[in-house]
Amino acid sequence: MSPFHEFEDSPDGWEMIRALHDWDMLIHGGTSALATEHRCRRVPAELANLPSASISRHQAGKSDYFVVDMGHGQHDVHFSDLSKALDGVLTLHSQHVVLDITSIEVDVLLLLMPLLARCGMKTFTALFVSPAGYGERGPRISQWSKPRQPPGYVTLRSAAADPFAVKAFLQRRLQSGAVLDILPFGPKPMVLGALLFYFSLPETDRERVRFLYDFPEYHQDHTTGVGRCFRYDLTGFAN
Repeated sequence: MSPFHEFEDSPDGWEMIRALHDWDMLIHGGTSALATEHRCRRVPAELANLPSASISRHQAGKSDYFVVDMGHGQHDVHFSDLSKALDGVLTLHSQHVVLDITSIEVDVLLLLMPLLARCGMKTFTALFVSPAGYGERGPRISQWSKPRQPPGYVTLRSAAADPFAVKAFLQRRLQSGAVLDILPFGPKPMVLGALLFYFSLPETDRERVRFLYDFPEYHQDHTTGVGRCFRYDLTGFAN
């Protein structure tokens, strides 16, 4: 089966996802501004029978903290303690894991992905639900009021829903330069591809890669409707 699969937001589409494996864990984002969007509620709603953990960036001025909810109430967790907070859960429920990247933030993914890679799970799948369109107000860039592309930088033009194409592109770019700066402002599948690329590198090569990110704050309803849905088989990454 292809590692990159598109499916419809329909009863048959979601039944296909549920029937792929005996899923035993769902991890998703919990950002309040994104949680109001219909597309961001689709995966948790369709896989509501699974044990789950929501992880989001703290929105109350605690830049070093995440909010983690594993079904027993929300807890503030320092970023350095995220592994400890999830260790018991991922050990107990690490055979067939679903990661919903629709509403999870980049900085959360950056810390979460290596934790998942160490679990030795049998199946690791990411899901993404794209919007049908975008509202008049997108996410606010908190520091760069007018982001510009500096001289020497390359804009990636690739299938926005294909993280494996993004990974391959970045591998080629790193081979042709000494240092690679990545600005992950694209859709979540492109961000996922950048992280798959980064964590596939040996430690010596990771030192040549930098992520430049501005932690945008999302307006409510910055997207509209539900567009296409995608499944990514990341089992090779987890093993």
